[in-house]
Amino acid sequence: MPAGPVWTPYEDERLRTLALSGATAATIARQMNRSEQAVRKRAVRLNVVLAKRAQAQAQGEREMSERHMLDPTPELPNDTPIDRVRFPARIQNVLVAAGLKTVGEVRETSDETLLSFQDFGKGSVAHLRETLGAEGEKRDDR
Repeated sequence: MPAGPVWTPYEDERLRTLALSGATAATIARQMNRSEQAVRKRAVRLNVVLAKRAQAQAQGEREMSERHMLDPTPELPNDTPIDRVRFPARIQNVLVAAGLKTVGEVRETSDETLLSFQDFGKGSVAHLRETLGAEGEKRDDR
């Protein structure tokens, strides 16, 4: 039985990289100019896990969702959910953990309160105030 074209180390690495990015066997086969069957066999030989169509679709949906994220600006309405705003990951995680749900809630929270959140420093507060507006800057929560 003929073995087909020999796989080069470069192709092996490319297969690994594409597989890690969530590409399906069909996508990898098209990009590498190989048959889907050859890609699947080589993936098994290299112990590489290929994405299933559902995984690839979910990845595509995540990417599409990311494209619809909003940049933080002072013009954002107060009722904008913070999970729709493109904050740095640390800021996003702290705001969610603190139970804040909207841009308005973030704006109304005093600097003192924001600084009391774990892993939230002056730089994070400054970033929020610069990007969303400085409404809560001097306010005290008493």
